[in-house]
Parts: sequence; C-alpha cells; structure tokens
Amino acid sequence: MVKTYTLYIDAYTPETIPMVRLAEYMQRFAVMLGHSDTVHFDALKSGSTQLAARIDHEHVPKVRSQLDLITRGEANLDAMRAWDDIDRLLADDNATGFIYEDSDQGDKVIGFPGVTRPRPTSYDPFNQEGTLDGILISIGGADRTIHLQL
Repeated sequence: MVKTYTLYIDAYTPETIPMVRLAEYMQRFAVMLGHSDTVHFDALKSGSTQLAARIDHEHVPKVRSQLDLITRGEANLDAMRAWDDIDRLLADDNATGFIYEDSDQGDKVIGFPGVTRPRPTSYDPFNQEGTLDGILISIGGADRTIHLQL
C-alpha cells in the first residue's frame, strides 16, 4: 500500500501558481520528506494548490519518522532548513499552509504559520540619558561612531 502526503498552500490555485514558485515549493517539500528514491510526485490537486507526494510502502515509516522529527525540531539541518524555507515562501506569498496525510480524516501532520508567524520586534535608534559604572578599557572605531569598552 502506498501513502500520500500533501503540501497545502492557500495562496494560489493550480492555474495561478507560477511554475518557478511551484518548483521552489516542490523542491523543499521533497527535502523535508527525505528518502528521494522512494518519494514521488503524485498530483497537483485542485482548489488551493495542493502538492501531493506518493511514498513507497516500505519507506512510509521512515518518512513519517522524518516528519515527526521536524515537528519536534530534531530533524537534520537540511530538513529543518526546508521547513523554514517553505514557511518563508508562504509568508512572501501572504499565505499559510500545512502538510496532511491522505486518509479518511486527512490528518494534519505539520503546519506552516507563513504570513501569520510573529515578526520580531525591532526598535529604532534612541537616545536616553543614563550612567554606566566601570573602568574604561579602550576607545576606538573605524567609522563615525565611537566604541567604548568598559
């Protein structure tokens, strides 16, 4: 029996997704699943873009284990980077997504927050009066700013 995992992308339909963008998603999805000899393209499903991958029966447990490791943040660097790349692609496309396992329930395996992920807080430069206690060790700098070490 063959198992199918599907990457659901809510940004496009199969008719509107640019081919280059589809290739980017497909390549990173393949890296996430691992086991390149036994993971095959299955279909591009209608509705929102749904990229299905078919897994050979004997490697289903290995792929499932790989996805579990990604969920826990314990997978190899390439797989974790692929997850992050898909999440960034989704954010760039103003979308979210997830991977689901084809079954009667369509069990969701991994989510991608994409555009909804929290953005890091950044602060503009500011001036504030204050004091520092310490012994001045050096003053220097190669640009217009002055660097002090206490």
